[in-house]
Amino acid sequence: MVVAAHDANPKAACERLFELAWRPVRIRWGAAAGLLAGVWATWAAGVVFPAWAFVLVAAFLLIGNVGIFRYFSPSDHDRLRSRRECRQLVGWQAAIDLIAFWALTYLTGGVTSPLAAGFLLPVFFISMLLPARTAFAFCAALAAILSITALAEITGWLPHQSLSFRGADIVSPPHPMRTLTSLGFLAGSAYLTAALTAFAVKGIRQQTLDVEHREQIEAITSRRLQSIFSTLEAIGSVRDLKRVLETAVAEVALVMQVKGISVKLLSEDGKLLRYAAAFGLPESMVRENVVEVERSPLNKRVIQGEPFVTGQITAPEMFQFGETLSAAHLQSVLFVPLTLEGRVIGILGAYCEKPDRFDAEEVNFFRLTARLVAIAVENARAYEALAAMSGERTWFMMKVAHNLRAPLAGRRVSRSGQRPAERIPSAPRPQSPHHAGPGQRADGAFPQPSAPRRGIRRQHGAGRVGAPRPTHLPGQSGRKADPVPGQPAKRTSGCPRTARNR
Repeated sequence: MVVAAHDANPKAACERLFELAWRPVRIRWGAAAGLLAGVWATWAAGVVFPAWAFVLVAAFLLIGNVGIFRYFSPSDHDRLRSRRECRQLVGWQAAIDLIAFWALTYLTGGVTSPLAAGFLLPVFFISMLLPARTAFAFCAALAAILSITALAEITGWLPHQSLSFRGADIVSPPHPMRTLTSLGFLAGSAYLTAALTAFAVKGIRQQTLDVEHREQIEAITSRRLQSIFSTLEAIGSVRDLKRVLETAVAEVALVMQVKGISVKLLSEDGKLLRYAAAFGLPESMVRENVVEVERSPLNKRVIQGEPFVTGQITAPEMFQFGETLSAAHLQSVLFVPLTLEGRVIGILGAYCEKPDRFDAEEVNFFRLTARLVAIAVENARAYEALAAMSGERTWFMMKVAHNLRAPLAGRRVSRSGQRPAERIPSAPRPQSPHHAGPGQRADGAFPQPSAPRRGIRRQHGAGRVGAPRPTHLPGQSGRKADPVPGQPAKRTSGCPRTARNR
């Protein structure tokens, strides 16, 4: 149909138009056979007519159909169909049908024959598959042919052909008034059919275009939502900055159907822009080039918060590496700043081979994508900082624990291996055992596990070398603490005197 002829994809439109135009070829095989069957049935019913002429018409249909099939055969699938070839197919079929219907109309009584209504079939066929002006031209040619035929029959240039049944003519000889009426009715019906069909096809074409446009918008919206979801998923699940940016640029390039996407991050001093991730761009440009903000007025404008769209990227005053982009056959670029909480941390760029590729809608979507990328960058950086802080805390705690264990180990070694003369006097111990905790000696030190458990021996004065130190258990609240050397023993108030202490 004409709908296919106006499809956005020329190749697909021609294929659909050719498929629709090829259907009458299949129908015509049956039409020739049906004509022969009708001739035989009419002859068997006793109708007198020139049957051989109808057989010639059926043979003409078959021969014409064979020629069309051999020349326009769709068996060669690799062959590209052009729109001109599709129109030629429709035109040849219309010509064959016009000749066949003219012959049938003339053989059955001329313009006043009942078979004259068959002319509306090729008119409808052409109106569907070809433009309206072609259909109107075909109607004009049809009216001219019928008018010449009627005039030739009236003047006697063509003998009148009619069908007779039991000696009576089924179609009476042509009368000028009746012939003119029939001719006007056929011409008007043909033009009306062409006009109505063209109008219907135009409405269907417009509806089809609207549906295709909505489908394209839905497909673009679906791809954009999928890209946003993939970016958010990468932000939430992937902690590595490089992997997050690689996922983001690949998804954006797929959604926007552009050749390349790049992410350039601003240095801490704000003087340099380095490529953090790229998709579809030359490796040499991404790996080696560092953009200096002062030497690139374009990037300086973008960093100040202004998006940039252009179809000419070779201007040296705007692009620091315009020659490299031009060598990659890139003609359109789109740059937007990566903004987070009012500060710019980089630039998100899109590159396309088509000139003037980006419109206002795509600029708005690219801005939204830039916000997500900025959040992803900040999230990955925060995670890396948190991981580094956690590692430093773990290292600090391990170092403190090691330093705390080292003096205790040295004290144990000195207690077990020092000589008697090197023994360091212990500090004054508390006068009451209540100051010592459970399992703790009165001097505040914990007992050695390797010391022999021989019972508590009270020592007067300086302690004997090698003798076990007295240990106060939690239940021995009535025992007196050993006196400090050089001081007389004092009786602890509230503790009863036993026979051993007297």
